[in-house]
Amino acid sequence: MNNQNISQAELVVMKELWKESPLSAHQIDGLVKSQNWTTATVKSLINRLLKKGFIKFEQQGRAYFYLPVVAKADYLVTQNQTFIGDLYDGKLSNMVAAFTSHEKLSAEEIAEIKAMIEKMEQQP
Repeated sequence: MNNQNISQAELVVMKELWKESPLSAHQIDGLVKSQNWTTATVKSLINRLLKKGFIKFEQQGRAYFYLPVVAKADYLVTQNQTFIGDLYDGKLSNMVAAFTSHEKLSAEEIAEIKAMIEKMEQQP
């Protein structure tokens, strides 16, 4: 797994590539129009992701198509571990305690968490 971080702007591009790939720079530019970025900005973000090793390209004729090298699930695992490690002394229970002390959980959310815990308890 790549140890480098993805900026918030780069993450916007990655999310589009995780949804659908390969995509051309033109297609990515169209998908992120709500960001009000110039085409040059989008191409810079693509180049940064290439240099960091998060995406690769395939050339088809004169066009380049980009696709993720790092799977979304793998990226999320790494980011979650870093987040919990940095802010909650590496303990998920500390994060849950902090979150639940400030937020009221619905009955549905509590049931979902209980189901997750039961599933984890049944794993070898």
